[in-house]
Amino acid sequence: MVATGQQGHQPFVSIWSTKTCETQIILPEIQQNAVSCMSFSPNNQLIAVVSLDKDHTISVYDWKMRVCISKSYGGCKRILGIYFNDINTDDGSNVGLGLVSYGDHEIRFWKNISTRFPSSIRPVLGENGSMQNFLSGAQFMDQSVVGSCDGYIYVFRDESFLLKVKAHTGPLTAMDVCYSKKQLVTGGKDGSIRLWTIDYTCLKEFVLESILESHNTNVRSVAFNPHGTHLVVGTRAAEICELSIDEGTRVRGKSLVDAHAIRQLWGLASHPTKEECITSGDDCTIR
Repeated sequence: MVATGQQGHQPFVSIWSTKTCETQIILPEIQQNAVSCMSFSPNNQLIAVVSLDKDHTISVYDWKMRVCISKSYGGCKRILGIYFNDINTDDGSNVGLGLVSYGDHEIRFWKNISTRFPSSIRPVLGENGSMQNFLSGAQFMDQSVVGSCDGYIYVFRDESFLLKVKAHTGPLTAMDVCYSKKQLVTGGKDGSIRLWTIDYTCLKEFVLESILESHNTNVRSVAFNPHGTHLVVGTRAAEICELSIDEGTRVRGKSLVDAHAIRQLWGLASHPTKEECITSGDDCTIR
């Protein structure tokens, strides 16, 4: 199942099947201005939706029942991402699900999300951290991590700031955790992808310039496959490729998606007899 949102007039959230491409559920409320980000809960029962209104409203739905179970003021600053995390007590026992939202110079940890009155805490970063744009995030074992604009992984346990780890040169734009929860992958504007253990030792590094022939290898998204053996990577040049973690090469030797990636496409002609076409664009290539 996939959830998609939109911008424009009366934006809504649709949940649909990847097998049939048919819409299964449309969430009951129209969002305001746009749907800026969403996240499923680990048990897939809940979905958190952030609207691009002046309040940056965060709504949590039981999507199968089409019921909104909580709605809260997200803050005056734009939210760039949200995900569910586990809330633990001081003795280590789990007391349920919370949310982590991050974005324009702000991180918030949310509790009581299944009630009418969710509450949030903004962590204190102290001298070791700096409040800035935070661009990516994930739940990694019992820790919440977010990626910063200056290339660091900020690590939290509950809402307490533990440490930061230098991961990339420039903005850290993408994160994902493998299904076994034992490895973290990060991608950055520097065009590199790095694998990390729970003690934040870098296991492997992939430099996309040596793997892809691309106009812009800025990593925009990255994800593990279910077995943790491959990565799928999206770049700023509108390319999607699959990488083998062991071999560090593209699977099948080519990208899954490849296109003109800079500004506009100007030329298009179809072959008179073959099922082929030729294109040209502002990236100065003919394809």
